[in-house]
Amino acid sequence: MTPFAHIAGIPVEETVTMLLPAFSVGFGALVINSRDRIGRIARRLGWRRRRR
Repeated sequence: MTPFAHIAGIPVEETVTMLLPAFSVGFGALVINSRDRIGRIARRLGWRRRRR
């Protein structure tokens, strides 16, 4: 799908299989961290922001 993997000489399937666990873990940590930070800022500003 992406030309970068073919340029590097690595099959796309192997690249996705290698990167998916690390990407999902990093993305999950980023989402949790940003949500915590947003909640802290919202409380400091006195917002009543509620999300499902």
